[in-house]
Amino acid sequence: MPIHKLLTRTVSLAFLVVFLSTMVSCRPDEIITNPGNDLKFSSDTLSFDTVFSTVGSTTAWMTVRNLSDKTIRIASISLQSGGESGFHINLNGITQTSFTNVEIPAHDSLFLFVEVKTNKQGTTTPNKVQDAILFDTDGPRKQIILQAWSWDAVFFKGKVIRSDSTLTSTLPIVVYDSLVVAPNTTLTIEPGTQLFFHDKAMMKVYGTLSAIGTKEAPIQMRGDRQDYVLKNLPYDRFPGQWYFLQFTSTSFNNRLEYLDIHGAYYGIVADSSSLSQSKLKMFNSVIHNMVNSCLLSFVSNVEFGNCQLTNSGQYTVGVVGGNALFTHCTIANYMGLINRGEDPALILVNYQIDARFKSVIHSFPLTATFNNCIIFGNHGNEVGYIKDELTDWNLHYQNCLFPTSTKPTVLTNASDCLYAAEAKFLNLNSDGESYRYDFRLDSISPARRMGSTAFLGSYSTDLNGVSRTIEDKPDVGAYEWVQGQK
Repeated sequence: MPIHKLLTRTVSLAFLVVFLSTMVSCRPDEIITNPGNDLKFSSDTLSFDTVFSTVGSTTAWMTVRNLSDKTIRIASISLQSGGESGFHINLNGITQTSFTNVEIPAHDSLFLFVEVKTNKQGTTTPNKVQDAILFDTDGPRKQIILQAWSWDAVFFKGKVIRSDSTLTSTLPIVVYDSLVVAPNTTLTIEPGTQLFFHDKAMMKVYGTLSAIGTKEAPIQMRGDRQDYVLKNLPYDRFPGQWYFLQFTSTSFNNRLEYLDIHGAYYGIVADSSSLSQSKLKMFNSVIHNMVNSCLLSFVSNVEFGNCQLTNSGQYTVGVVGGNALFTHCTIANYMGLINRGEDPALILVNYQIDARFKSVIHSFPLTATFNNCIIFGNHGNEVGYIKDELTDWNLHYQNCLFPTSTKPTVLTNASDCLYAAEAKFLNLNSDGESYRYDFRLDSISPARRMGSTAFLGSYSTDLNGVSRTIEDKPDVGAYEWVQGQK
């Protein structure tokens, strides 16, 4: 055969091989509709925390992974209830109650997002709401259980209380924007009432607030997020979930008992006002976990007893002028969730200076007394002063516990006080993850049996109702040590 014909035939055969190979490689991948065990689900249940009825939840998600070398086609993905339960599913940015012919390429994953927005339940306690995502193929049906607890609530948005009113504990109260008590108006909050404040919401009192709970049914003010940041860390333990409770300059004779305020920017802000009347009396209560401060009192007449004021990003208690009395209180700062600045747990101020001219521009006469209190934290010194010698300054500590490195200026105003390396509280986030704090006393706490008996008439029991007469002397702070406490 002539050489040119042989070459032509060889080229033609090579072209045919390349063409056939190309045709084979361009053939669509085989699709399987009966995947067997080749679909791997990241979870068999998606659980939501308690959600308020008619309010949408945060988004949960799950993955469906194709373990095979071939594309898998799922005939349908649907909600068992058809959407009647309030659950919704989202696939590829589209929210529907069902999807058909969903394909997952070989060794790829499908992301499915789920939310829930329930109708009112008609009950005063949370109801369990359940549904399922159904995955139908030519093989056995697979289902993923969806469950949540739905809780009916009363919703306030920019609510103004203009006449004497009472809030009850029948349903939780969710506050958007603000809850305002108008001047010359008294708002009474019953025991067990729960107020949930949305992001940036606040409560402002121009009139009078009477929030008197009980040990068994305390009143609660907290953020409205009830889901988790991490498995063991709920948003409820985060500061900065709402703004503050403020008593304005026209507000007097406020009384708070067995109140739990936590997770805001400021716990309580008391504005400057006449000292001839009581601004605030607060007993047997907790203010905990603030971005800035637990208490900020400006030229006000305030009294605190059997109270825990703990953890803040700045000073925990700030008293600027006025009259302040603290008895059997625990003031402590071991903030761990956000960066704690250099401010001490307690700061006392009797003047304001002009930063430019370094001169006094406002004087705030101060009278402050601390009886049987703990003032502690993880800084070396937990008491700070901004003091003008020409402005009235009446300060006294009676039987209080301070850190060892407390500045000597405290000593000149202290009687029968103790200085220790550690206060020895029960739990200061010892697990390092859940940010749980327990400011009750350990058995070896130096706060034990160092209190004066002079205040037993008004404070015969501690914040938890434990008798202070079990031993010969009471413990200092808000809590009495108890044998075998958990």
